Amino acid sequence: LAVQAHHEQSTLTGEVPASAREQPTRRRRSGGINPFIIIIIVIIVMSIFGGVWADRHHRKFLIMGSDATIAVATLTLAGLMASGIDDLWIIYLALAIRSIFAGIQMPAVTAMIPQIVPESQLLRINGAFQTIQSAMTLLAPALAAVIYANMDIVAVFFIDAVTALIGVGLLALARVARLVRPDQGSVSYFGD
Repeated sequence: LAVQAHHEQSTLTGEVPASAREQPTRRRRSGGINPFIIIIIVIIVMSIFGGVWADRHHRKFLIMGSDATIAVATLTLAGLMASGIDDLWIIYLALAIRSIFAGIQMPAVTAMIPQIVPESQLLRINGAFQTIQSAMTLLAPALAAVIYANMDIVAVFFIDAVTALIGVGLLALARVARLVRPDQGSVSYFGD
């Protein structure tokens, strides 16, 4: 339950990239560099390393650390923007930090599901997990648009950070054993 709640929260953080992508377009009245492409590239590259880290380190702590870092970056951005500092490079930096840690978080979440779910229920839980993930991927930008239309972007950032911290707290309550690989010392990091 905690992992599912955490994942729903982390998928809701799609509000921030969707809202932050809108900022450069509104300010310059043109598309310019599309942050979405940068976000995807960073997540893909980091997922390669994140997958190896998820196999070598405690997945629960990788997820919690990633989410906490994403929350801090988002709160920092919200604070800066609330005080009138809203340079594009700051928004891009926050998106880059979020993307780096999302690339670490996603493989760890995916790898943790089979670790905590009984084998007899794995197919059903994975199906439900993927269905919810797909639905949230579609709903997060729509939710961001509704929030962004009724509040400023800083409110979106604060909502995201609070939900991230709630997810970290819920996951902290879950029992997740650290898996120890018997061959951990014999395979190099890049060989993995």
